[in-house]
Amino acid sequence: MSSKKEKFLRLFRPVLKEYNPGVKEKNRFLWCIMCPFSGKLAMWITKIIAALTIWGTFWAITGDEALPGGNFFGLLVLIYGCVIAAAFINFTPFPPLLGMMLVGFCLRNSPVLDKATHIDKTWAATLRTIALVVILVKAGTGLDPSALKKVKWMAIRLAFVPSLVEAVAAALVARFALGFPWIWSFVGGFVLSAVSPAVVVPCMIGVQEKGFGVDEGIPTLCIAACSLNDVFSISGFGVTLGIAFSNADLVYNIFHGPLEIVIGISVGTAIGVLLWYLPHKASKNLLLYRFILIISLGMFLTFGFRVVKYPGAGALGTLAMSFVAGMGWRKRGWETNYAIKPVLAKCWQVFQPLLFGLIGSAVSIENLQSGDVGKCNK
Repeated sequence: MSSKKEKFLRLFRPVLKEYNPGVKEKNRFLWCIMCPFSGKLAMWITKIIAALTIWGTFWAITGDEALPGGNFFGLLVLIYGCVIAAAFINFTPFPPLLGMMLVGFCLRNSPVLDKATHIDKTWAATLRTIALVVILVKAGTGLDPSALKKVKWMAIRLAFVPSLVEAVAAALVARFALGFPWIWSFVGGFVLSAVSPAVVVPCMIGVQEKGFGVDEGIPTLCIAACSLNDVFSISGFGVTLGIAFSNADLVYNIFHGPLEIVIGISVGTAIGVLLWYLPHKASKNLLLYRFILIISLGMFLTFGFRVVKYPGAGALGTLAMSFVAGMGWRKRGWETNYAIKPVLAKCWQVFQPLLFGLIGSAVSIENLQSGDVGKCNK
């Protein structure tokens, strides 16, 4: 052993685990901070280094976009802030998404932080939609066909009846508490009646993975109903908005909702059947191509149907596509050897903090009128 190495070991021997094995039983904290790092400390150091490396890479490529005030800087701060908030809120009875939304809300409504972490509205809307596609694909591939067949009529009732009741109740409050005109009260009512698949679907997937209510088909019922609910709410919004603007085609708006359901399910089913055969089972990197195809097709359906003014059909088509594709893969035994669910779960770990952080950042206190908020609280 060289003299330099001996000096090095003599100097750092007290902090090296190799030469202090007895510390592990006496002091767990001291053991974690000794070299090489281990446990949660090693995990957090890894995450911090990864965050700094990612930021440095973006800065080297994009320049000002990765500095305070740029979109990339805002996204990185939002994602890592949401991850940290979710880790802390796990020690409470509240769900992690609450911490993520609070981080986005605080960043948006703090004047200094808002300027430093500002994210362009187009970027935010696009990223929210991509995150929605990921969770819809994850939900569709996990739906149970036998459970869905058992609860199909119940899902239709659950999608439409509560949404209609909520829309009417919200319209009455808007009319008599806020003094809105009747038609605009119902416009707002249908906006509020739409459930958020981004909230419902992850919760139901968690319930399904724990085995709660699976025999009764409750997770499948809620996942299917929330997509139909969105189509109904969007259709109701379109009809009432068409009445508010008399120059709109009312007949078209009335039939717009049923058309969205038919088109979304039909196109999604056809693409799902196509994914039974593509990529071919003998292809190399089968799992990679399957993941790329199902995510890219989901984004194409969601963004494409928005372009042609059928936004509800996009979400419903994505769910139908992933459901049909997953059903075919299970019959062929591919979910055993080439399971896509773990890949989607890892993908969702990235998009979940991004989605809920962006939802929280969409709430601006400046746009709220104190008088109206006070009326709503009465």
